[in-house]
Amino acid sequence: MRQIQFEELPSRVVVVTWQNGDKQIFFGEDAVALIKAIENTTTSINKQCSCQQRKL
Repeated sequence: MRQIQFEELPSRVVVVTWQNGDKQIFFGEDAVALIKAIENTTTSINKQCSCQQRKL
């Protein structure tokens, strides 16, 4: 993924721009699942970074 955009329209929409420039649009439950996966990944990365900073 090169870029991701979230839109709150009548239903959630996620637009993913891939490394090759192609765009893919996700609607409804697919958009919600993608948003949750990204939020979970971001939370996990932030926790790992916080732990490493405390060790320094």
